Amino acid sequence: MGVEGLYLCACARNLMRGDLTPRAVALVIEWAMLHLEELSVCWQLAREMKPIPQIAPLE
Repeated sequence: MGVEGLYLCACARNLMRGDLTPRAVALVIEWAMLHLEELSVCWQLAREMKPIPQIAPLE
């Protein structure tokens, strides 16, 4: 699709950089709200340079 967005992990509502459509932004926020705990775990793993598990997509 060729579009990207960069979000702050602690606050998924703040698009830092990118060209996502408003609908795509809403979907990213919805997904992030559903997976806050998993995102937090992944962030910590990344800081420790450990493998990061996949998080289920929005269905």
